Amino acid sequence: MDMTVLGVEELGLKLPAVSSLALQPGGGRCYVGTGPLHGGQRENLAVVDLPGGEPRWYADSPERLAMGSASGVAAIVSAPALGKLYLAVEEGPKPAARPLTVYDLVDGEPSRPPRSYPSGTSITSLVPHRQLELLYTVGQGSTGVTVHRLVGGEPDGAPVFVNLGGNSGQHEVAVSADGRRLYLGTIPETLRVLDLDDQGMPVVSTLRTFPAGPAPEGPAGYLRFIYTPQALYRRRLQKWAAQWPLVVWRR
Repeated sequence: MDMTVLGVEELGLKLPAVSSLALQPGGGRCYVGTGPLHGGQRENLAVVDLPGGEPRWYADSPERLAMGSASGVAAIVSAPALGKLYLAVEEGPKPAARPLTVYDLVDGEPSRPPRSYPSGTSITSLVPHRQLELLYTVGQGSTGVTVHRLVGGEPDGAPVFVNLGGNSGQHEVAVSADGRRLYLGTIPETLRVLDLDDQGMPVVSTLRTFPAGPAPEGPAGYLRFIYTPQALYRRRLQKWAAQWPLVVWRR
């Protein structure tokens, strides 16, 4: 099996201020987040058929954007098993009060009006559990991970914040293929790993930290990575095309 890393340039996406990417399983469609863009614009989610399709634009949130504010999509996760598309919405100058947006997916296309939910913190990365109806979110400057319980793929009830201690925020999150471990990218260039119990809740006593070493492109910051069952791939931040790559496995 070969691995291909695709970015903005390789996908031929000529869109403004690309901030996040996700592929539909099978690779025939790409979900692209843009922003933050000024001018009160909410249409920051583009759906593009590959190769070479024209973008179809959707709102990043159903919430009204305050005058003088900007919004964008910090992260996207396609969850076809749940029939959902999850967006992490960023706003400025004030943080979004409901930064989690959920779309239904019908044949890979966003459907129905989007719904928005609070998360307790800003969201820079999010991932659903692979076996349980849970969604994990993390945010820059936050000392822990937020767990959203899902019913039918929709957040249900108040999210649970699990404090991991320390003063470093989490910027990246992933769940292992067997659903037993949580991976977190934090500052300075550090990987945090902890076990999940049978209900999918993080077990703080199992927390381990692994320094990733100096950033190859400059000063130390948050560790950014892409998870695959085979390995974690560090993300470089030198240019837009490499900042949000997609790892595609081909047989």
